[in-house]
Amino acid sequence: IALKYMNHFTLKSIINFLKACALLVLLIAPSISYAMKINVERPFDFVRVNDVVILDVFLDSEGVEVNAIEGSLKIEGGYEVQALYTAGSVFDVWLQQPTYTNKEISFVGGSTDGVFGSNLKIFSVALKVTALNPLAITPVNAKAFLNNGKGTKVAISSAVQKITISDTPGETRNELSILRASDAIPPKDFTVTISKDPSMF
Repeated sequence: IALKYMNHFTLKSIINFLKACALLVLLIAPSISYAMKINVERPFDFVRVNDVVILDVFLDSEGVEVNAIEGSLKIEGGYEVQALYTAGSVFDVWLQQPTYTNKEISFVGGSTDGVFGSNLKIFSVALKVTALNPLAITPVNAKAFLNNGKGTKVAISSAVQKITISDTPGETRNELSILRASDAIPPKDFTVTISKDPSMF
């Protein structure tokens, strides 16, 4: 009986020891995280008051494949939103097109295929600068979804990006007008021909 009790006690001790080791491994193991971030690219080295600039918004997926993104960009400073568009975006399915409300641009987009890279275009925004104070652009509750069949969410960095407004004299620039002018070529004429195949009807 004593031997039986001792064997039972030893087995229980070994199991408890293994459980403790497993817990310790979980506690000291490094957590897996991705430093994904949203970058805003401006067309000029500096921006003046009354300039209309197009800011391209990119995702840096840190080499990880994603298939969807959601969140908002908060923009603070003196500006007016002139246009929002998704031409050239890697995301081709939009549950919510980029929409501007209360100083934030909200969006929910997806891709039919997984995408990854350091310059994944999300959308573009055209802003007219109306004051000298810097523009501050901050991602708010932005998340990417991994293309891993599980829809794993990864938080995107909320680091603030600032665009300084220059008081240097110079000619006012309007990138939106230039873009629209370059897209003024009308589509070519084409003819639609409708025919019927007797063998199919």
